Amino acid sequence: MTYIYECEKCKERFEVVQRVTSEPFKEHWDYINEEGNTRKCNGKVKRVITGGNGFILRGDGWTKKGKPSE
Repeated sequence: MTYIYECEKCKERFEVVQRVTSEPFKEHWDYINEEGNTRKCNGKVKRVITGGNGFILRGDGWTKKGKPSE
């Protein structure tokens, strides 16, 4: 899953790919950014609730049963 975190101290938002069973980050220094630098803000972070990005495929032709739709 991709989670979005927001730092309560510096207000930075960042995305992290984590397992659902992984412990959530608690402080901003836990996160290593894309450049490989560890954040030193030491602010508390929280997961941001989002609407998600799932989609649903509906209608004929989306299953592997029988012939494909024409």
